[in-house]
Amino acid sequence: MRFLVQPVLRLLLVMAFFALLVRGRPTVAQAPQAGGSSALPEAQIREAAARILKNTGKADCKGHDCRIAVANFTFASGLTSQLGMALADQFSQALATQKNAVSVVDRAQFRSDLERQRIPGELLNNEKALRWLGHAMGATAVLAGTIEQSGASVRVRAHLMSCQKDKAGPEESIVFSYAGPPSDLEPTEAFAPKPQSTDAFSSPAIREVGKGGVKPPKCVYCRDPSYSEPARRAKFSGTAVMEVVVTAEGQTGPIRIARGLPFGLNESAMEAVRGWRFTPATLNGEPVTVKVMIEVMFRLY
Repeated sequence: MRFLVQPVLRLLLVMAFFALLVRGRPTVAQAPQAGGSSALPEAQIREAAARILKNTGKADCKGHDCRIAVANFTFASGLTSQLGMALADQFSQALATQKNAVSVVDRAQFRSDLERQRIPGELLNNEKALRWLGHAMGATAVLAGTIEQSGASVRVRAHLMSCQKDKAGPEESIVFSYAGPPSDLEPTEAFAPKPQSTDAFSSPAIREVGKGGVKPPKCVYCRDPSYSEPARRAKFSGTAVMEVVVTAEGQTGPIRIARGLPFGLNESAMEAVRGWRFTPATLNGEPVTVKVMIEVMFRLY
């Protein structure tokens, strides 16, 4: 087994990646409504939520220690939709309002954490990743749901999984006719294509490589990141993409995740890159501060 870090700043590749994201996937609203609550089968959702709560013990989620996180409902690809997020919101509300001892992770917290982690749906499209995500949010169980569309009908399947053990409750299924906007069923990521702009990355003093003759920095000390234990157990491999400020002194400044990884690898990648050292970027031969995209690759062999 060994770890590989890609020290070269593959700017053109990353720029092309983000161009595809922006062109192919719309920005997601923070509180999706999916054509209004009247378009959702609220009574069926309440009944399914009640059945799920009767079987929380099968997912090793018991009594006052049971805390449930409701993940976005997705297509088979792992991508969600406005309808998928609205269904997750409705299931979360139905679980929280039942008379029982369990607690439910606030969906606003779920959306905020996912925006911060920026993990693509395709990488969360397995039980190990969802269990890790629920545990990272302080839950003991996670409710996962999938959507299938057939004409005007939508089938929703959901089941509760333990965040710590390989245990799960029975699958619940509901079918309903959806009369909301067709756009609410378009596959999308759960977060905007680009991270929100902040002062740390938008200062006029921070240059962009390739613009106005700015030449890129070069990494001269690029230590490998640590592989997290959850990623090792899951035998996970992937690439994190980070936007990084490299100062005129060749040091790492602010970092933010552009495309993240599960299993705590975002934190491992950021910790490693904070210690990297560079030959500074230059403009007309003089060192300047720039922002660049850096890829950090994790591979198990």
